Parts: sequence; C-alpha cells; structure tokens
Amino acid sequence: MRFRILATLSLVVVIATSASLAQETIDRDIYWKIRREATDNSHIMRTLQVLTDLYGPRLTGSPNLKGASDWVVKEATAWGLKNAHLEPWDFGHPGWLNERLSVHVVAPHVEGMPADVVVERRAALPGDLEGVTLLVCATDDPQVNAVLATEAHRRGVLVNVVDDPGSGSFTVPAVLRRGRLQVGVSTGGASPSLAARIRDELAVVVDEPYGELVALLGELRAEWEPRADAAGLPPDARRAAWRAVLELPLLELLRQGDGREARVRAEGLLEAALGRAG
Repeated sequence: MRFRILATLSLVVVIATSASLAQETIDRDIYWKIRREATDNSHIMRTLQVLTDLYGPRLTGSPNLKGASDWVVKEATAWGLKNAHLEPWDFGHPGWLNERLSVHVVAPHVEGMPADVVVERRAALPGDLEGVTLLVCATDDPQVNAVLATEAHRRGVLVNVVDDPGSGSFTVPAVLRRGRLQVGVSTGGASPSLAARIRDELAVVVDEPYGELVALLGELRAEWEPRADAAGLPPDARRAAWRAVLELPLLELLRQGDGREARVRAEGLLEAALGRAG
C-alpha cells in the first residue's frame, strides 16, 4: 500500500510539473547566459581541484588544512567578498581521537607491543575474526594461516598472509617516506625481503631533501596556479614552466641547506612564465 501511494503522488507531481512547463515561455537568451556562466566563469570545479588534488587530506592541525584554509580566504577576498577570515573552532580536544579502530594481536608469545594494542596470549581461532575488518596472518604455522585466511575470505575480511601472498587478498609494499613523498616497492608478495632491500637502496638516492623539495613545490604551486589562472596561461605553458623549475638545481641547494635560494630561483622562473603570458 505504501508503494502505491508514493507512486501515485509521484505521478501527480510529474503531471503538475509538465502542465506548468507547457504554459511557460523559455527565454533562450537567458537560458544560454546561465549555461555559459556555469561553464566559462564558475569557480566550482577549479576550487574542488585545488582542495582535493593540491591540498588533499585536511586533518585537524595538519599543514594541508592550514594551506587550504588560507587559500580559501585569499580566493574569497579576490572574488570581492568582504571580511573573509577564519574563525576559531574548539573541538573540545586537541585533535582526532580514535574511537572505533582497535588492534588485536592473538599469539601464544608476544613481546614489545604498544600499550594501545590488545594482546591475547593463545592460539588463534577462526572465531577471532568476528567483527574484524582487516587480518594479517603472520604465524609460523602454515596450516593455521590457511585456516584463518579461508575463514577471512568467507567473511569478506581483507587478509594478508605474510608467507603465502597468494592466499591473501592484498600484499603490503615496502614504503620509503620523505615527507609527503612516498615510494612503494612491491614484488607482489614473491619476496618481501627483496622489496625491503630495494627500498633501502632507494633511500640512499631519494634522501631527506626530496621531502623538502616536495614541500617547496607544493607551496609554490598553491601560490602560482591561481595567478596562472588569472593570467589565462594555457595548460601547455604551465607544464613547460614546471618542467623548467625541475631543471633547476633545487635539490643541490636544499642539500646545502639553502632553501631560500632554491625558492628564489624557482619563483623567478615562474614569474618569467607569467610575464610571457602578459
């Protein structure tokens, strides 16, 4: 009965709307002006692109959140809005709290676990997967790993089997982190030890200044791209400008501790690109 009532009401709305449209004369000039405004002058898509692709995740107290917030204030002011500013907001606690995630370790012998990890010193059982979202099987008994992996697949739980990657649903790469730069090395589970060794070898080449370079480029991009938009700089010219920036000896300068000179050189090149657009 409820479905029939909803269907009848929907039909009445459609009929009433159709009748109303039939009596209305559409001003096609106004219609196309609205369409052109949306496609040619709207800031919605560019704003979304900057917030999602440039700044990315914006967690409480993170540099991404501060950068995105400052950018929004600057953009709103440029649009002509008055008194654009950030207002303080008290969360009631200093940052994010973990209220739903918990890590459980089930093993006969466990040493050196962090205080927030729940430890049960016993053999693992299939029933331990009740309510579990992700499982890592790292026992020294292949049969136990196989039983747990089978149960995980049955329950739809993501599972990684350390010594038998083919039995799991995902593998974990060896990750090298340099600030916001992340380099993952994976052998598809064939040899985690080799992946870790390659990661360690890459760490010699991809040193800490690479993280500083990523941070510098992110700051420059946040400052320069809106100006490139305003100047009407085409995509090809923008890509050429950034390629030219990467040809500068920025890494060498950062390795020497001269981040200021690295910024000055990059800013000079980007300014020149804008000058050519004018």
